[in-house]
Amino acid sequence: MKITLSKDIQVKKFEFVGELDFFETSPYIELLEGLKTQEDLIEKLEEKNMPSSAIKNVIQKLEDLKVLKDGYIENIEDGFPEKEYGKYTFSYFENDTKKTF
Repeated sequence: MKITLSKDIQVKKFEFVGELDFFETSPYIELLEGLKTQEDLIEKLEEKNMPSSAIKNVIQKLEDLKVLKDGYIENIEDGFPEKEYGKYTFSYFENDTKKTF
């Protein structure tokens, strides 16, 4: 397949620090569903080809939230904030014609 753009577009980005409000449940809750131990979590993350440094970060975050205690996962429903603060990037482009590109 060959894709040809009919005009150049400029993608604009800006970074900001903000809060992310989960509309339903925290993605951590979905990740931990059905898991009981830290070993179960590590195995699941390795199956998703997550690097070991990222796995360590996830485990540290869960320990800080007191969801992971002494190698066991507990307090899942109450352990996660409804909002998460962080650095995000917003990307967009402006289209000044009726053509998509």
